[in-house]
Amino acid sequence: MVRCARVYVVGPSSTGKTTLCNALAQRLNLKGPQFVTEVARRVIKALGLGREDIGLLDMQKAIMLAHLERERENEGSSIQLCDRSAIDPIVYAIFTAANPADAESRKQVLLDLPEFQQALPRYRESLFVLLAPVKEWMVDDGFRMLVMNQRS
Repeated sequence: MVRCARVYVVGPSSTGKTTLCNALAQRLNLKGPQFVTEVARRVIKALGLGREDIGLLDMQKAIMLAHLERERENEGSSIQLCDRSAIDPIVYAIFTAANPADAESRKQVLLDLPEFQQALPRYRESLFVLLAPVKEWMVDDGFRMLVMNQRS
């Protein structure tokens, strides 16, 4: 089996993740499962939810599982570029928790999913690129959680 190099581009809303991923995918001529686009909006829409539901653990679980499924479609390729990762739902689950104990419980539910545990070795061998927010790029598109550090 060919070993796959994976690159995950992660960060908060309006950091240019999708813009960067689209440019890299085009430059590297990545097609189909080699380029995992952001799945959250599709999952949220399919579930009939909105950004006001971002704190629902079931929504974050569905997003994680959809992302991992897209990653699995790339088994035989030598490279994969991902707009976000299955770690993102864990972050959202923690940040939307009611209190620290709830955050820990929610995190553990997602970490314990067999699909995530199966992906963990791949994640440990992958490159993660963390982007920071750019105030001028902040656009409310109805899905993004617009939280921006007020320090300028």
